[in-house]
Amino acid sequence: MEIRSVIERRILLNYQLDRALARDLLPAPLRPQIVQGNAVAGTCFIRLAQARPAGIPASLGWRMENAADRIAVEWDGPDGVQRGVFLPQQFSGSRFAAASGRWLPGPGERGTFRVQETDREFRLEMHAREQFTRVHAKRAENWHSDLFPSHRAASEFVAASPVAWSAAARTGVLTGVRLRTGYWATSPLEVRELESSFFNALPADSARFDHALLMQAIPARWSRAAGP
Repeated sequence: MEIRSVIERRILLNYQLDRALARDLLPAPLRPQIVQGNAVAGTCFIRLAQARPAGIPASLGWRMENAADRIAVEWDGPDGVQRGVFLPQQFSGSRFAAASGRWLPGPGERGTFRVQETDREFRLEMHAREQFTRVHAKRAENWHSDLFPSHRAASEFVAASPVAWSAAARTGVLTGVRLRTGYWATSPLEVRELESSFFNALPADSARFDHALLMQAIPARWSRAAGP
């Protein structure tokens, strides 16, 4: 089943992650993508609008906030090396989405979201049991990253990893969702404050925040991906 939607707002918070630790966090056959000697991980806040199965009018679609922690991965496919992300955990403000897994690559948790945003400034929080992420970010004119030399390079890296994998209920089984967009456009963000229970729990100095990207008003389609 294909799900159609509009990405109203998507914020990608990307970290440098120790490559050995990243390997330990990933299930086979996934391995970390390496950039400048580091793995790339992060958190994605995404708000979807008009989310509905293909064939249903957009006016009947849902609007929901979702969040997920991510690790950029690669694996060997029939046509060579494939790229995507693995989601160690994911959350949705929609009870139906979290419970059914239809809107997510695999099982998710129900999260509570707090959002304050303007055209230039974003304050987002997600809480789910003992898990949380909170960020304060603003639009930026300048680019700062140790992983990527330019905003364009960072944006292309994300665009080249359209499949998100998650561990299914059965051990050793991965389920995936492929994202297809009507077009691809991002802009840089300056992060003023950021805290994440997922990254806080990692060994000291194993993860360091690197950069953030913003996407807005992007038509998007989501469909199941065949296993790696």
